[in-house]
Amino acid sequence: MNTKRFLCALLAALMVAPLASCGNAAESTADETADTTAVETEKETTEEEARLATPDDLPEADYEGSDFTVLCYGHTSWLMDREELNGDVVNDAIYNRNRNVGERFNTNIIYDVAGDYGTASSTVRNAVAAGDDYYQLAAYHFIQMGADLLTNVFMNLNDVPYINFEKPWWNDTTVNDMTYKGVTFIGVGYIGLSNVNSAYCLFYNKGLAEEYSLPDVYQVVNEGKWTKDKMKEYAEVVHQDVNGDGIKDTGDRYGMAFDLNGACDQFLWFFGKKIYTSQEDGTYKDTYYDEKLVDLVNWLYDFSFNGNHTYTEASWGVAYPMFSQGNTLMVVQGIGGGLSYRDLDLDYAIIPAPKWDETQEKYITVSDGSSEAVAVVTTVQDVERAGIIAEALSAEGWKTMLPAFYDTALKYKGTRDEESVKILDMIVENVIFDFGYVFGGTSSSTGAGFWIHKIFQTGSPDITSFYESRRQAFEDNLNKVIVAYEDYLENN
Repeated sequence: MNTKRFLCALLAALMVAPLASCGNAAESTADETADTTAVETEKETTEEEARLATPDDLPEADYEGSDFTVLCYGHTSWLMDREELNGDVVNDAIYNRNRNVGERFNTNIIYDVAGDYGTASSTVRNAVAAGDDYYQLAAYHFIQMGADLLTNVFMNLNDVPYINFEKPWWNDTTVNDMTYKGVTFIGVGYIGLSNVNSAYCLFYNKGLAEEYSLPDVYQVVNEGKWTKDKMKEYAEVVHQDVNGDGIKDTGDRYGMAFDLNGACDQFLWFFGKKIYTSQEDGTYKDTYYDEKLVDLVNWLYDFSFNGNHTYTEASWGVAYPMFSQGNTLMVVQGIGGGLSYRDLDLDYAIIPAPKWDETQEKYITVSDGSSEAVAVVTTVQDVERAGIIAEALSAEGWKTMLPAFYDTALKYKGTRDEESVKILDMIVENVIFDFGYVFGGTSSSTGAGFWIHKIFQTGSPDITSFYESRRQAFEDNLNKVIVAYEDYLENN
């Protein structure tokens, strides 16, 4: 039986189980409240226990205190490793995960932190070229790891004993969007937390919404009606030239703000598009350029630059201070942004990115390309050990680190109400990856996932001309990736 489906069914059953009787009508309100609280506490404990009790199906093993080294990089290493306990729930959960897995298998888990993803890439390539067994796992920038596939540095995870993609600590998109004919070189799970931290959403200023008499956004979201046009309708209501200079700048008030260099590219996936789409035979089809792409880019350009309701510029981090200062109704940002807003006197909601229209089946999001994937390095001598430790780290990350980060740091510190809590669940459950994004490379010539912001920087929405000028490089690069998979299949 599919373990993910079983666990979801179990948790769902626990959540809808009838509450125990609170007594007869003669009992006091205080008693009813106490009984209800006790039942809710029992339910929460049971759900937590169900998660913790999910078996990882790993054997007993003793690795005699040997080192197990994970290559990572500075941008996301803080979400995989902490050096000591300090009382912070997230810090301590990460520290304890590593300590507990290390003690369970008598191995010393080391996170070797490269300064940036380029250094991580060259480090693993050099190690493999030298036949060095120093690194067992690699976990860094997933687009760079996709590019490194062409250098034959990663094993097929489906050939690694004990790695089980049916388990809930592996994102379903690993199989659905990152596996070619049963071959998976890199996977997405919970060895770290950056895929949750950087999953895009909208932060929404409830105070501004009330000031401008906007309808309840939660109701719109829950009814499946939060679309691009509804977002634009809300955004257009909010604008004020605060300093009166007639110039759009960061000190004015807007309906939407986002950084041109990163966030605008994500609308491709928000609106249900993919660069490459999986087929029933395990291959992928190029689905990037079509009429919808042209419509999408034209709509987004109009929303971004025409009118006074949106502020964006070609830089990183401009939009976030605008939101924290109360100068924008909405901002596009990773979920982890809630950690920076939690101590502010700011009443905000977290809502999903909009759909293209109401016919789109669900709200969709992606994690930023800087978040990590995980792979087993080809020069590993003890492959079974690599599989056991990789699975154990991911399993314990899902069981203990994720609840600490998501439920405690984000839900209760990074959100302001129960509705946002429910919607966070919705956002995280719908994080996808895209074969064409992961393996498209970091170059703007081949990486179609970066093209929207590139053409916007030219002051034009002409995606057709931009695509045609880069089409050959784009296709050649992804064809190399397909050939690498096919060569592997032919020779293994």
